[in-house]
Amino acid sequence: TMAHQGTDYAALTGMAPADPADETALINQRHYMELLHRCAVETGDPLFPLKLGLRMEAGDLGAIGLLAANKPTLRTAIASLNEHFRSYQQGADIAIESVGDGLVRLTYRVGERLTEGLEADIDLTLGAALAFFRRFFGPRWRPREAHVVYGPVAHRKSLERVFDAPVWFLQDANGFTFEE
Repeated sequence: TMAHQGTDYAALTGMAPADPADETALINQRHYMELLHRCAVETGDPLFPLKLGLRMEAGDLGAIGLLAANKPTLRTAIASLNEHFRSYQQGADIAIESVGDGLVRLTYRVGERLTEGLEADIDLTLGAALAFFRRFFGPRWRPREAHVVYGPVAHRKSLERVFDAPVWFLQDANGFTFEE
């Protein structure tokens, strides 16, 4: 059911009871972010969105993900995602930026105001990106650094263990720094 411990998930997501069976039903972005946050709270696992992202595959994004996964280089895959991702999440921007010394940074910017739900969305997206990179470069791939726009969290060490890299908070964009 969509109700657990007094939580009305249909109201939380803005979905009608029949919507979960309709693959074309849309969920408002704020509702989606709040739902991710609520999952973390109710499971007692602040890493829930990140772990969910780590389980995602390119096909989970439908044609957009499959199109990106079949590009010849990571740079063209990211450009393809950026070009088409807005049909899923308006205001999102994904890019690869050179940072010098042979390093680049994958950035994920969202045009939403920072809330706990946005933190969950960021973690889900970075988990999915990490999973994508590990499928592309091998399971031992790790970024040099992870970056998030939100403030320090109590579970920082857990985040760093999952990313196998230091996490920098209050950054201008979310993402990873890695070797070009």
